[in-house]
Amino acid sequence: MQSSFHKRSPSETQQVLLRPQQELDRVLQAIVQMAARIGKPFSETRMEQLISDLGPYPVQAIEWALDSWGRNAKVLPAFADLLQLLRSWISDSGMAEKCECTHLHGTGYGVEDLLWLMKKRGEHAERFSISQWEALFAELDAKRVGGPPAWRGTPDGQNFLRVESA
Repeated sequence: MQSSFHKRSPSETQQVLLRPQQELDRVLQAIVQMAARIGKPFSETRMEQLISDLGPYPVQAIEWALDSWGRNAKVLPAFADLLQLLRSWISDSGMAEKCECTHLHGTGYGVEDLLWLMKKRGEHAERFSISQWEALFAELDAKRVGGPPAWRGTPDGQNFLRVESA
């Protein structure tokens, strides 16, 4: 399958980190295999969007999620469908418990929040000012179930992006 995934201009400036070609090939193969099992092909545009959305997830998790969906569904998945499977894989694989900050779990921003932030930030080429970051965090806080983490309500939490110079 020859597509725009394999075409890269050497003079093109990339705004986001791309997967190595070997990993991208594995993701593409998993998508094609899943679609073949269901008997419905993806359009190139939808496949590009899916690959972009799956960017932050480990290839092994993506392969598992697509394989599971292909074996158990009759329709092509929405990204939300795959997110459920990816969360299951991350939870079952123990990846969520491999950090050293267990005393902080549930008290701040989670992986999904950070992925959302980085995706939104990646939509802009220019350098972000503190006020732009604050607006982005305000947007994140407004969309989060349960609102912002409790520490964001403190004076330090409201100004955590601003560093005072001595």
